[in-house]
Order: sequence, then C-alpha cells, then structure tokens
Amino acid sequence: MKVKKQKCHRKIVRFFSVCFGFRHPFKVLCDGTFVHHLVNNITSADTALSNCLCAPIKLFTTRCILVELKTLGASYSHSFQAANKLTIARCDHEKRKGANACILDVIG
Repeated sequence: MKVKKQKCHRKIVRFFSVCFGFRHPFKVLCDGTFVHHLVNNITSADTALSNCLCAPIKLFTTRCILVELKTLGASYSHSFQAANKLTIARCDHEKRKGANACILDVIG
C-alpha cells in the first residue's frame, strides 16, 4: 500500500478510535460474500485488513451466515469451509435469518 494511502487510513482509524471508543484488536464481522471474494482472490483476510487498518483484527461470522453459505451450494463450498474456521459470533435469533438481517441484529 502506498504511504499516502496508508497515512490516510491511519488518520481515519484514529478518528474512529477517539470519537467512538474503538479498541485494538478491531472486531470485523464477515458476511458470506466477503469470504467468497477472499477465497476466489486467494487473499488472506487477516493480513489484508490488518494492513488496511494498520492495526490487529479479529474476524467473526455468525451461524446465519454459515447457513446461508451452505444453502448456496457446491460453488460456495470453499467459502463455507473458510468461514467455518472463523470465530462464531452469537446471534440470538429463534429462527435463522438472512445474512443482512442477522448482521443488522448483531451490530445493533
């Protein structure tokens, strides 16, 4: 990443840390599309996001996202396996929801 771009990212991260109280390591909630994109481009999410945010991160996903990836079929099987290795965040739904609704509920 270019120095100027990295400096800009560092300023943005510092702003959110000061204004909203974000702390290291940052928790990143990943949906199925994001994981699928990473798998297709053979990119390590840990290093890519750590370099972008200039800080350590922890990657999370939810059960609803895993169920959605599983229902998408064989073309998303590698994405499902990759998402299954991430830390599972709790989502307190009685029934399984779509990924978008689940993420909105988890974030608040």
